[in-house]
Amino acid sequence: MEEKHATKKSRTDHGSCVTAAAASGLTGRRKGHVDVISGLPDCLLGIILSLLPTKEAARTSLLSSRWRRVWNTSPLYLSDDCIWSKKIFARRIFGRVTPWSRDKRWRFHTISHILGSHRGSVQRFSLIHTRFLDHDLSVAEGWFCILAQKHVQEIELRFPNDYSPAQRWIPAFLFACESLKKLSLHNCLFPAEASLNLINLLELDLHETEVKDKGLRKILSCCTALQLLSIEDRSLHRIHLRSRSLRVLRVIDCFDLKELFIEDAPNLQRLLGSSLARKECVKIVSAPKLEMLGILTMKIRRIEVGTSVFETSKERTDVSLSTLEHSVKILSVVVNLGAHEEVKMLAYLLRCFPCLEKLHIQCSHNIDGNSANNGVLDYWEQIDSIDCVDHHLKIVKITMYDGLVGELNLAKYLIAKARVLTTLRIECESKFGKRWTSKQRSLLRFQDRASLDAQITFVKYKTLFWRDSLPKFDLSSADPFDIGTC
Repeated sequence: MEEKHATKKSRTDHGSCVTAAAASGLTGRRKGHVDVISGLPDCLLGIILSLLPTKEAARTSLLSSRWRRVWNTSPLYLSDDCIWSKKIFARRIFGRVTPWSRDKRWRFHTISHILGSHRGSVQRFSLIHTRFLDHDLSVAEGWFCILAQKHVQEIELRFPNDYSPAQRWIPAFLFACESLKKLSLHNCLFPAEASLNLINLLELDLHETEVKDKGLRKILSCCTALQLLSIEDRSLHRIHLRSRSLRVLRVIDCFDLKELFIEDAPNLQRLLGSSLARKECVKIVSAPKLEMLGILTMKIRRIEVGTSVFETSKERTDVSLSTLEHSVKILSVVVNLGAHEEVKMLAYLLRCFPCLEKLHIQCSHNIDGNSANNGVLDYWEQIDSIDCVDHHLKIVKITMYDGLVGELNLAKYLIAKARVLTTLRIECESKFGKRWTSKQRSLLRFQDRASLDAQITFVKYKTLFWRDSLPKFDLSSADPFDIGTC
């Protein structure tokens, strides 16, 4: 959020500078000086305008006929966040004072006028504050019809939380924008029977947007170029993934998710989310390029990798060598290391990913009736060798470490068995002082380490807002689970 505000501020400041510079250039020309900015080629002036907020970019058309022509033909970035009438009042929302326009008709007229008069293409169209009533739907449909004709690239649509289900339907014309590459929908209802023609869509963000299982399957089948999909939907029960183009799937807040089924995803590289399939079933049949997986909770009752099936009710499950996921390099889990069933599930997962190089462990301390400690104390001492621990695991990060017996035993096992381990990072609360840290170091028996290159560090973890701790929804970060500490 801070980045967005910083970007918006810089765009605003830059817009004021460019407008002022252009105005001074015109003044200088009257005095016999050269107007440097207006002398730039149209293509460069168009780039300058693309960096400005809507209001600042439009103001440049007042400078001269040259600027007016450039503004009218350059790619349009239109956001209602920059369109406020003078009739505004301060409204407190979530503790922040936000300007709120009483003159809704003025904003409607302004957006319609800009879309109707601008002759260039539309790069981005964002509606954040505009509120629709029933009689406004025809106006909205007209906007999206114009956007389709102007080859819009990005659309962001946010409906207020107080909208009724009937007001949250997405205009049908939006799905006819063939040129659309990025679509972000907030608090919307995704129609299961919609006719999708988004053949060039690369990124789709469904934030607090209801989408049924059937609608999700239709999205994946019709959006044949889709690479990044983010879903936040508390009513979604099942994700059945079949997509030959998808590279990143991010699942957030799907509390009722019963099954996550990856059937055919030949290009999927990242499967990210907050506690994927919290208590039920995860099935990975075909994802040959999957490199990053998490956050997986070890409360899952059943995991299927290829033809191998592991259930916590079974004492032992043989892992078929033909179904191992050799591509997975980074794994993130949430586990109660004092619960026998969850420890068994973690060990099984490590066997499924023999080439794992980096492991993120978030310790959970929730104790319930099924979390008996029987068998946990000596579990890691009795376990057979695990390929990834023996040959590939280089970096381990344990977060929310309290030094409990189960956590201590796992750390000791990794130190004693991981032959290529370079870093063991243990993040604990600030309440633990130097004396506690020194005692933990001695209990871990670091002198018995299997890797002479291994380094162990204790750090204090930073308390993050829940949403700041979620894995990043992009391909820019080498490790999307690597969250900062203090």
